Amino acid sequence: GPGASDVEPAGLALAAFAAVSYAAIMVAGKVMSVPYGGLVLAWMQLTVAAVILVPVAALSGVGWPASADLGWILLIGLGYTAVGLAVWFLALAAIPATHVGILGYLEPAGAVVFGWWLLGESPGVATVIGGVAIAAAGLSVLRRSTTTVPATPEVTGVPR
Repeated sequence: GPGASDVEPAGLALAAFAAVSYAAIMVAGKVMSVPYGGLVLAWMQLTVAAVILVPVAALSGVGWPASADLGWILLIGLGYTAVGLAVWFLALAAIPATHVGILGYLEPAGAVVFGWWLLGESPGVATVIGGVAIAAAGLSVLRRSTTTVPATPEVTGVPR
């Protein structure tokens, strides 16, 4: 079975970088979402990503996608990524960042549910346990937010 000898230092370093990056985006997004709004922040983030990733894609040698795939690429890029990111930043302006972060974990759990429902993919026991834990945490956050946490917390240094 897997043990400590299976742990890759590069994997741990990348996981730590991802965690720190996610926290930094959450904090910066919280501070910037109030004055700029979700649409502007989504536009800014996607523009920076495009400036960085388009040259990487061009130099990768993979080539241009098939014309049959362009519709799906546009749907994912505009529908899911752009609209989803704008809604995420709008939510970040209105509710505590800790709640947005925890509720964001419902996304992969939702992917498992839709994979099972629409594609007939059977999740394993560990996946089901993880999904239940994520849903329980989300419900706990929602329940707590209606009783103890104000809907729009003050963000230090940001005018309302």
